[in-house]
Amino acid sequence: MGTNPRVANSKNAAFIRAIKAERGKPIEEDEQDELRLSLEEQLYWDAFNELTTQRTEGESGPQPLPVADIVAYGYVKNFDAIDFDLYLDVLLSLDREYLRLAHAKILAARQAAARKAKRSNGRKT
Repeated sequence: MGTNPRVANSKNAAFIRAIKAERGKPIEEDEQDELRLSLEEQLYWDAFNELTTQRTEGESGPQPLPVADIVAYGYVKNFDAIDFDLYLDVLLSLDREYLRLAHAKILAARQAAARKAKRSNGRKT
């Protein structure tokens, strides 16, 4: 398993570490500074990254990837020749985790803004 230069030490590394940790996959000490993906994991990661560039944003933040887009991409890239059910499961799981992390970040920012506004209003009286 080699180092993936596109993922190691990038903003994507934290996302992948969170997913691995949540699924109980240990992150070895030598992987703290550089993240490694297997060839199979890299295929799924590339698919997710390409699809997520087409993601829409609403008032509440990023929206889920359309399942039809995930399915179409899978057929175009021949994931049906490997294990299409696994491909679909992995991409949907990545999307759910992405949305969970993105919405948690949005919520934290909104809460911080509300606390700041409350402190600011308290000083005016």
